[in-house]
Amino acid sequence: GNQTLEVLHLPDTVGQIGASAFRNCSHLRVAEIPGMAVTIGEYAFTGCSEALLFLCAPGSEAQDYAMNSALDYQAGTVYRALLIAQTYQGSRYALTGPKNDATALAQCLSQLETTGYEVTTRINLKVSDMLSAIETVFAEASEQDVSLLYYSGHGFEDGALMGSDLMELMPAELKASLDTIPGRKVVIVDCCYSGTLIEEEEEEAAGEEESGEEDATETVLLRSSRAVSDGEEKVITGQLSPSPEAFNDAFLTPFSAAFSGPLRQSGYYVITACRAEEESEEGIVPGSRIKPYGFFSYGLCRGCGWDGPSASKIDFLADGDEGHAISLQEAFVYARDTALGYNATQNAQVFPSNCRWFAPFRP
Repeated sequence: GNQTLEVLHLPDTVGQIGASAFRNCSHLRVAEIPGMAVTIGEYAFTGCSEALLFLCAPGSEAQDYAMNSALDYQAGTVYRALLIAQTYQGSRYALTGPKNDATALAQCLSQLETTGYEVTTRINLKVSDMLSAIETVFAEASEQDVSLLYYSGHGFEDGALMGSDLMELMPAELKASLDTIPGRKVVIVDCCYSGTLIEEEEEEAAGEEESGEEDATETVLLRSSRAVSDGEEKVITGQLSPSPEAFNDAFLTPFSAAFSGPLRQSGYYVITACRAEEESEEGIVPGSRIKPYGFFSYGLCRGCGWDGPSASKIDFLADGDEGHAISLQEAFVYARDTALGYNATQNAQVFPSNCRWFAPFRP
């Protein structure tokens, strides 16, 4: 019940932490427990700061306790980030915002101290190159590490991401690639229909799967851009005609199947820029002049202490509980609310919901 204790340092000679030892120490936000075999009693850290961070040794009893108790931890943890931005230069689907988004997020992640990310940015990757980049950047990830994948570009109604070659990276392919990465995985996607990543699949209308005729002839809206021309705002939307095969694949491997169910126990933490049926927009934000940003990505960076247009460090605006950490839920809420301020029909989504204990962004 100590209300002033914020940081706890224990020597490695401590072998046991008794039951309820630090229970209801509500301001305790960091607990350093270096011992390999220290045992931790029941309710020892119940009622502490929501984003309490364990600093412990790899493979230690304290790490196991943190993992089994839904506590954030660092145990020789390496934070890695792969940021993929698709601008489709020279095509009719060209975007300018994704490159600005990735630049801002790279600067944002690099300025974090407690969770200092090793950032790799890739612009305009073909589908095969996206999969190759995932494999390469996260090749050395271990069970205690955090791997963050960010994508900004076009998205398809079937949940696929669009490569610079205008081909589809299907959900099942993406899942298979990410499944090989051990540890905790953060997936952040800023594109149209990205909510398909985590929303429950709705049952298809009777007979729709069999015929497929209407699906095969529809056009698919991609990420929209909101631009200013002659002082008047207008919306520019790219379109692409999908193949019948793509829609058949959508029935067999829906995005919701890729990132729901058993992955709730597999270390996935996902934020998407909008719902499954919505578009994600980019446009002019304060200070950006004629340089567009994705409204969701702009809010994500600002929430985590970085203003993209001015390329400057700001307060950690998403840290609503002043816990010196930006939890998954806090990052999601700030990015969602920012996007809604510019586009009232863009509702960001998060999985798992209300996750306040895992903080992938710590100043």
